[in-house]
Amino acid sequence: MKQARLICIVTGMLIFLLTSLSIGAVPAFAAEGDEATPVSMGVELRPPPEEALVVPDPPVADYSATASYLPVVAAAVFTLSAASIIIYGKRAKPGRVARVMIMVLALASMPCIAGVVHAAHDYGNPLDTSNIMLFAYYKDPDGWTLANTVPAFESYTDHGNYYDGIVRVWMDKSASNDFVGSEFYVDVCVRVRADGWILAWLTTAQSYVHIVFWGHSIATAAPPVIGATVPSRAIQRVFYVAGKTFPGHDAINYYDFAHPTAKKLLIFGKSCLWSSSSTVTFYYTFPAYVQILDAGASFAYQETRSDNYGYIKIDDDMFASFASSTYWTSASLPSGARTLETKHAVALYSYIYSNSYTRINLALIFWLQ
Repeated sequence: MKQARLICIVTGMLIFLLTSLSIGAVPAFAAEGDEATPVSMGVELRPPPEEALVVPDPPVADYSATASYLPVVAAAVFTLSAASIIIYGKRAKPGRVARVMIMVLALASMPCIAGVVHAAHDYGNPLDTSNIMLFAYYKDPDGWTLANTVPAFESYTDHGNYYDGIVRVWMDKSASNDFVGSEFYVDVCVRVRADGWILAWLTTAQSYVHIVFWGHSIATAAPPVIGATVPSRAIQRVFYVAGKTFPGHDAINYYDFAHPTAKKLLIFGKSCLWSSSSTVTFYYTFPAYVQILDAGASFAYQETRSDNYGYIKIDDDMFASFASSTYWTSASLPSGARTLETKHAVALYSYIYSNSYTRINLALIFWLQ
């Protein structure tokens, strides 16, 4: 009897272990019907190579070698002038000799002057990673013709062989060749370099709502674009404007300088449209071995009648409430929503009056060790 019980316990532990290993760092999802199953995406976080962060070499020639010949040239001028005075005696006019000396010295000093101007020119600085949150990077083996990328920028600074600027990502445009919308947008910092590197990042001053690329308007109930983030969408826009083939969002690499020990960024959620009062619930569970470093949410609310209202609850606790509003926003998840080995319930609720609609789009974001 004891042996049979022991075998059952060991077998159960093995099944649990194999199941946990098979799902990795991705939570298990449960749903009430297929409609409530959330969509999800996960990206690996890897530190970028050092060469992507430093300032590339300036594109102009180095004048230091040429300028080193200046003393030799000056000595030659003085020698020739002195020799002309000795040879021609009084026939050599000092004024003419002085003019010749000044002209030759001016010509000889031009490389030195150019070197000083070159040293004083602003060729940018290494990235200040202390102000960077989510960071996306990719190196195109064909390099970049920088002038071709200019239309992608709202504003930019020319640093010689790379540009620093702002690329605007609109949430209400999902087609790959249509990047300008009219509703909600995120300004993404982008650096594109002639040597092939393209970098896009969100700053620590931006919020979690700026990570998720929805690709549709607030007035549309649809999930976020799977595989894309707002920084990777900015990179896609630069590729398109420059006439280059975008390698795909899955080819973009990521790192998060605000969460340097995080190994994975996980995003999952649900979007719902109601024409009557309703509640939709989905569930998630993280296995015991996962370490959650941080968690937040990106969500939107839109209604067609001011006396409609709605809310989001996590484990029966109020997370967000809506009334007479239309907006994209974000918030940190409470500590209770990060508990491991717990089946968490996420409920989206709306109260609808007749002949009206309410839409709620929700995405949960987790940084995992």
